[in-house]
Amino acid sequence: MSSTDIEELRDHVEHKDVGDRVSVKEMEKRAKALEARRINGLKQIMQSADGRLWMWRFLETCGLFSVTFNGNSRDYFQLGMRNAGMPTFSDIQKYCMDEYILMTKEMNNA
Repeated sequence: MSSTDIEELRDHVEHKDVGDRVSVKEMEKRAKALEARRINGLKQIMQSADGRLWMWRFLETCGLFSVTFNGNSRDYFQLGMRNAGMPTFSDIQKYCMDEYILMTKEMNNA
């Protein structure tokens, strides 16, 4: 979902009466369409070898494949990085499990 799409949805929500059933239905429909586009984008990334490599590096950078605890304030930063990657990782497991398995095999062979 691009920032333009988010802004359009935000503007759309701000200018609608949430008590109006038609407006609410319209907002729900638009939000659902944007979510479908977001998931489709993830699927497109995961369908190519280059996309899977990019995603692996992103998840790796977020610290999803390692757990470290140093007992200092750096732990909070690392946990924040990990939390930033978790929603994407969760979506991959939910919508792209076959591609995730392929991605792990590719990275083990790299």
